[in-house]
Amino acid sequence: MTLALVFLSLAMSCAHPNRIEEERKINNFINESCNHTTDHNFCVKTLGSDPDGTSVRDLAGLTAIALKITVANATDTYAYISELLNRSGSDKKESFEDCLYVYRLTVDYLQLSVPALQQKNYIDLKVYISGSLINPADCEEGFSKDGSPLTQRNNNMTKLMLMTLDLVNYLSTS
Repeated sequence: MTLALVFLSLAMSCAHPNRIEEERKINNFINESCNHTTDHNFCVKTLGSDPDGTSVRDLAGLTAIALKITVANATDTYAYISELLNRSGSDKKESFEDCLYVYRLTVDYLQLSVPALQQKNYIDLKVYISGSLINPADCEEGFSKDGSPLTQRNNNMTKLMLMTLDLVNYLSTS
């Protein structure tokens, strides 16, 4: 029994340095890739916190993860706005309807981006993401009188789209 535990400990200690080295390489890759984005810290935090981000080995895969996160965020924000619209009073109804509309466009364009990335159609991919960049600001403007309950989400959405677009630009020139 004791011999088995010693062997198991020895086996784990030998495997451990390999895992640490692999994680270091991935973290360096994310860090290096994020150097090509507008907000390096946001990029590292976002991609490093995604479970798929810790196993990616190439820029196309990292860009796909960024796009996946961005699509998920837009979809979640759309659902959140829909929920707020159903609970809102008449004074903010029009603002929420406007936001719902622009986020529907954002989700649609970002979903079109997925096959464009898979097909390496970087021109369309850039058009879809760039065409959506203004939408969170448009949503925000609808609440200018009373302050927006979506400011944090809108800012995050813009950062995600900029990060993804930056990675697409880097990927298309690599």
